Amino acid sequence: MTNDEIEFHRHTHGAGVEDRFFLTRDGSSGHLFIRQQWASDPTEDARGGDGNLSIADFLRGDGERQAALITLIGSLIPKPNGH
Repeated sequence: MTNDEIEFHRHTHGAGVEDRFFLTRDGSSGHLFIRQQWASDPTEDARGGDGNLSIADFLRGDGERQAALITLIGSLIPKPNGH
């Protein structure tokens, strides 16, 4: 079974190097986690890759990435009528 994901943040370092962050739901278990994907620097022998973090571990940071996830989560919650 495939995972469902929503990209919520992208950070470009220049020269084709970027980090992308996804809120991901495991298609088998339904477990939610953060998947980080990074691109390699084409001018060096660095390779791209990806890794997974728990949402709790990810939110221990305090930056643009965490703010983007909180904004995404807030957008998924319906606003009460009349507010």
